[in-house]
Amino acid sequence: MNNDTNDHTYFPSPEEAIPIIADLLIKKDFNTLAKYYDLAHSEIKLADLKSGDFFIRKERPEIAHPAEFWRYKHPFSPGFTYSSLTAGPRENVYLIRVEIVIDQGAASPSQEGYDSFYMISSAKGWQILPDVVDEDKNTEQPSIITEALASPPWKIEKI
Repeated sequence: MNNDTNDHTYFPSPEEAIPIIADLLIKKDFNTLAKYYDLAHSEIKLADLKSGDFFIRKERPEIAHPAEFWRYKHPFSPGFTYSSLTAGPRENVYLIRVEIVIDQGAASPSQEGYDSFYMISSAKGWQILPDVVDEDKNTEQPSIITEALASPPWKIEKI
């Protein structure tokens, strides 16, 4: 993580960002987490980030996972790990996917959960964008997975 003179902080990569973000959320260190956000093209105010209101829900929704994932509004709930990244809606903006696998015991299959958020890349490093991911517009699988499955070697036809 690097700091610049404007008190903005950057991650070296999305993979390295995930555990740092999770740790800051757990510690409720919203002042530090706010420095990792690029708010340049957003109506979100820095004060909303620093107060924690942008990150944490105060009221439980009617339907909520018992692991309390509902509590975290942005960017994801602690416990998730890095999964992949794909090109986002603008230049240098990427959709970061995170995942969690919950072992439900020997008699039940594992439960998998996914979440996603945007990051922007610059010469200084990576920052989080406050934009909310519209799942309807981002239903494609991450490019890493689709490329790997598009033409597996055992299905390539020889002409």
